[in-house]
This record gives sequence, structure tokens and C-alpha cells, in this order.
Amino acid sequence: MIKNLIKENHDVFESEISHNQNLHFTYLKKMFQNKDIVFNENKYKALNLLNDDNYYTNLALLLSDECP
Repeated sequence: MIKNLIKENHDVFESEISHNQNLHFTYLKKMFQNKDIVFNENKYKALNLLNDDNYYTNLALLLSDECP
């Protein structure tokens, strides 16, 4: 039943707008730096951390320092 509900829902949780828009990515930036990968605000949209309207997504919340 739960699988059917998920399939019927066209919105994906990770791409929905986060209720918290005051997010920081200190830990994530450090993880990227440890792998010698540049991580800056230009990457936010490429990684779907920001939507087309420049709002943080739930994926951003999950990867942020503020993740509950």
C-alpha cells in the first residue's frame, strides 16, 4: 500500500521546497574539499540543492548542517 502511494505521488520529496531556507553546508563543503572537488554556490543547482526559483530543496536540507 505504501509503495502504491509513493508511485502515485508525482512530487518527489527531495525536490520539494524546504520549509527551512536558512541552510549552511559547512560539513558538505569540507567533504568535497577532502576529495579535491570544488563545491560552491554554482554547484547548488547542478546538485538539485536549489530549484529553478532559487529555493532550497528538501535534498539541500538533508545535506545541510541543519539536517534534523
